[in-house]
Amino acid sequence: MGSCLYIVNVPITPNAKKAPMTMVYLYAQEMCMRARRVIILIVALAVAGTLYVTNPGRDEYVRWAIDKAQSGGGYYMSRMIGPEAAPMYVDRATVGRDFLLFSLYYTTMETGDNVVTLGICRQFVPLRGYGLDR
Repeated sequence: MGSCLYIVNVPITPNAKKAPMTMVYLYAQEMCMRARRVIILIVALAVAGTLYVTNPGRDEYVRWAIDKAQSGGGYYMSRMIGPEAAPMYVDRATVGRDFLLFSLYYTTMETGDNVVTLGICRQFVPLRGYGLDR
Protein backbone atom coordinates (compact mmCIF):
# COMPACT_ATOMS: atom_id res chain seq x y z
CA MET A 1 0.00 0.00 0.00
CA GLY A 2 1.02 3.57 -0.76
CA SER A 3 3.26 5.31 1.73
CA CYS A 4 3.93 2.63 4.36
CA LEU A 5 7.55 2.03 5.23
CA TYR A 6 8.81 -1.51 4.80
CA ILE A 7 12.16 -2.74 6.02
CA VAL A 8 13.59 -4.98 3.32
CA ASN A 9 16.78 -6.82 2.51
CA VAL A 10 18.30 -6.79 5.99
CA PRO A 11 21.24 -9.23 6.23
CA ILE A 12 21.08 -11.80 9.01
CA THR A 13 24.86 -12.23 9.39
CA PRO A 14 27.50 -9.53 9.61
CA ASN A 15 29.09 -10.71 6.37
CA ALA A 16 26.41 -9.54 3.93
CA LYS A 17 28.26 -10.73 0.82
CA LYS A 18 28.19 -14.41 1.77
CA ALA A 19 24.76 -14.63 3.47
CA PRO A 20 21.45 -14.63 1.59
CA MET A 21 19.38 -11.49 1.96
CA THR A 22 16.21 -11.89 3.93
CA MET A 23 13.11 -9.76 3.75
CA VAL A 24 12.12 -8.59 7.23
CA TYR A 25 8.67 -7.10 7.62
CA LEU A 26 8.49 -6.61 11.41
CA TYR A 27 4.75 -6.36 11.04
CA ALA A 28 5.19 -3.23 8.97
CA GLN A 29 1.98 -3.71 7.05
CA GLU A 30 -0.04 -4.37 10.22
CA MET A 31 1.50 -1.37 11.95
CA CYS A 32 0.73 0.79 8.94
CA MET A 33 -2.93 -0.27 9.01
CA ARG A 34 -3.11 0.44 12.74
CA ALA A 35 -1.57 3.87 12.20
CA ARG A 36 -4.13 4.64 9.49
CA ARG A 37 -6.98 3.58 11.75
CA VAL A 38 -5.69 5.78 14.57
CA ILE A 39 -5.31 8.76 12.22
CA ILE A 40 -8.83 8.26 10.83
CA LEU A 41 -10.21 7.99 14.38
CA ILE A 42 -8.41 11.16 15.48
CA VAL A 43 -9.67 13.11 12.44
CA ALA A 44 -13.24 11.82 12.95
CA LEU A 45 -13.16 12.81 16.63
CA ALA A 46 -11.78 16.25 15.78
CA VAL A 47 -14.54 16.84 13.19
CA ALA A 48 -17.24 15.57 15.57
CA GLY A 49 -15.89 17.73 18.39
CA THR A 50 -15.85 20.81 16.17
CA LEU A 51 -19.42 20.16 15.01
CA TYR A 52 -20.56 19.62 18.61
CA VAL A 53 -18.96 22.83 19.88
CA THR A 54 -20.23 24.94 16.97
CA ASN A 55 -23.78 23.53 16.94
CA PRO A 56 -26.00 26.64 17.16
CA GLY A 57 -28.71 26.72 19.78
CA ARG A 58 -32.39 27.59 19.46
CA ASP A 59 -31.85 31.15 20.70
CA GLU A 60 -29.27 31.75 17.96
CA TYR A 61 -31.72 30.44 15.37
CA VAL A 62 -34.54 32.65 16.66
CA ARG A 63 -32.27 35.73 16.48
CA TRP A 64 -31.19 34.76 12.93
CA ALA A 65 -34.80 34.15 11.79
CA ILE A 66 -36.01 37.45 13.28
CA ASP A 67 -33.16 39.26 11.55
CA LYS A 68 -34.08 37.65 8.22
CA ALA A 69 -37.76 38.47 8.72
CA GLN A 70 -37.06 42.09 9.62
CA SER A 71 -34.43 42.75 6.99
CA GLY A 72 -36.81 42.13 4.10
CA GLY A 73 -34.72 41.66 1.02
CA GLY A 74 -37.00 39.01 -0.42
CA TYR A 75 -36.55 36.45 2.35
CA TYR A 76 -39.49 34.08 2.64
CA MET A 77 -39.95 34.84 6.33
CA SER A 78 -40.22 38.57 5.74
CA ARG A 79 -42.89 37.95 3.10
CA MET A 80 -44.84 35.49 5.28
CA ILE A 81 -44.61 37.09 8.73
CA GLY A 82 -44.02 40.76 8.43
CA PRO A 83 -41.15 42.61 10.07
CA GLU A 84 -43.09 44.05 13.01
CA ALA A 85 -44.60 40.71 14.14
CA ALA A 86 -41.40 38.67 13.71
CA PRO A 87 -39.98 38.88 17.26
CA MET A 88 -43.12 37.53 18.90
CA TYR A 89 -44.11 35.08 16.20
CA VAL A 90 -40.84 33.32 15.40
CA ASP A 91 -40.12 32.40 19.02
CA ARG A 92 -43.55 30.83 19.51
CA ALA A 93 -43.73 29.10 16.12
CA THR A 94 -40.29 27.45 16.19
CA VAL A 95 -39.52 23.93 17.31
CA GLY A 96 -35.94 22.67 17.28
CA ARG A 97 -34.41 19.20 17.25
CA ASP A 98 -30.85 18.96 18.52
CA PHE A 99 -28.82 16.08 17.07
CA LEU A 100 -25.66 17.10 19.00
CA LEU A 101 -23.58 17.66 15.83
CA PHE A 102 -26.25 19.73 14.06
CA SER A 103 -29.79 20.97 14.67
CA LEU A 104 -32.97 21.21 12.64
CA TYR A 105 -35.41 24.06 13.25
CA TYR A 106 -39.03 23.94 12.12
CA THR A 107 -40.97 27.21 11.98
CA THR A 108 -44.66 26.97 11.15
CA MET A 109 -45.97 29.98 9.26
CA GLU A 110 -49.46 31.39 9.65
CA THR A 111 -50.30 29.93 6.23
CA GLY A 112 -49.48 26.43 7.50
CA ASP A 113 -46.20 26.20 5.57
CA ASN A 114 -43.24 24.75 7.42
CA VAL A 115 -39.85 26.36 7.12
CA VAL A 116 -37.03 23.90 7.85
CA THR A 117 -33.55 25.20 8.59
CA LEU A 118 -30.34 23.29 9.28
CA GLY A 119 -28.07 24.73 11.96
CA ILE A 120 -24.47 23.58 11.65
CA CYS A 121 -21.09 25.21 12.41
CA ARG A 122 -22.81 28.37 13.69
CA GLN A 123 -24.47 28.76 10.29
CA PHE A 124 -28.07 28.33 9.16
CA VAL A 125 -28.94 26.70 5.87
CA PRO A 126 -32.53 26.82 4.55
CA LEU A 127 -33.67 23.33 3.55
CA ARG A 128 -37.39 23.61 2.91
CA GLY A 129 -39.73 26.53 2.73
CA TYR A 130 -38.21 29.93 2.03
CA GLY A 131 -39.69 29.60 -1.45
CA LEU A 132 -37.13 26.91 -2.31
CA ASP A 133 -39.71 24.29 -3.34
CA ARG A 134 -41.55 26.54 -5.73
